[in-house]
Amino acid sequence: MIMEGHSNPKPKKRQLSLPDKIVQQVLTMSDTNISVLTVTKLARALEIDRSKLSRAFSKQKGMTLEAFILKEKMFRAAFLLLAYRDMRVKEVAERFDSHLARDLTRG
Repeated sequence: MIMEGHSNPKPKKRQLSLPDKIVQQVLTMSDTNISVLTVTKLARALEIDRSKLSRAFSKQKGMTLEAFILKEKMFRAAFLLLAYRDMRVKEVAERFDSHLARDLTRG
């Protein structure tokens, strides 16, 4: 029930934590940008100590930041392999990270 003369309080926007901001940023990056992303580069861009950044991310998300970045690269590579059946595994892997080639196969 709304009483005249009283306004409804607007819900407060929840501030995102640093790990949540990182997840949001990584998920919206282009394939080109994520292909060269490292924890060190991310820490430099955020002007925060790499170790502090990694600890904060791991504590809240239950996985290392390195693992999260690799998981996102793998997800995008797998999507390309499914979407573009004519692309070679090596070509897709090298697009994101040359180390992915050993981890990707067409099953």
